[in-house]
Amino acid sequence: MMSPASNFRIYLASEPADFRKGMDGLAACVANSFKLDPYSGAIYLFRSRRADRLKILVGDPRCLSA
Repeated sequence: MMSPASNFRIYLASEPADFRKGMDGLAACVANSFKLDPYSGAIYLFRSRRADRLKILVGDPRCLSA
């Protein structure tokens, strides 16, 4: 179980996401469309077109290889 630090940020995508994308595709969306670092430790929320499902992306900066 991952628990975010006390100073984390939550970003909610205002447009529905293509849920056929996996976690790598959503991370690319964060990097390219939002110009944010998907591995910054922030929490990114994406909703489906019907708004009945959520995908949550949490990039753990400790998982990056040097």
